[in-house]
Amino acid sequence: FVEIYHPLQYTVIMNWRECIVLVIATWACGFFLALVHLVLFLKLAFCGFQDVNHFCEILKVACCDAWIKEVFIFTGAVFILVGPLSLILVSYMHIIWAILKIRTKEGCRKAFSTFSSHFCVVGFNFGIAVMVYLVPDDSQCEEEQKILTLFYTLLHPLLNPLINSLRNAQ
Repeated sequence: FVEIYHPLQYTVIMNWRECIVLVIATWACGFFLALVHLVLFLKLAFCGFQDVNHFCEILKVACCDAWIKEVFIFTGAVFILVGPLSLILVSYMHIIWAILKIRTKEGCRKAFSTFSSHFCVVGFNFGIAVMVYLVPDDSQCEEEQKILTLFYTLLHPLLNPLINSLRNAQ
């Protein structure tokens, strides 16, 4: 939003301090969520040795009733996915509104080029993440879940630089 709506002020607004605060906040949220999942996982009781075909099956092999943990995991997924996605969509509406206000055709083309590559990356990231974490387990077979997880963890990071470089002339 800042890059498109305030291009001349971008370096002033997004200084090193702001970037460091954003990175630390992101790492802290990720660390806190992982810590909560670890604590919940360590409190589970397991009966003997069982093969786990996929990381989502960990709650299925527990001997105790894990419904509260399932609710917490679903709530965490909603918080981690829907919250940022909502903020991003609101930001995208502001970006599109700002782009439509640009009077020159060249300026509009450059702004849409910057926006479209970012939109592809975010759409790919959140689309797969929502399918992996928010779709009920009964509607997806294990193989589909593995493939989606593979796309989310391996293919997305590999495609991200390619998609972002499409807007560069070099």
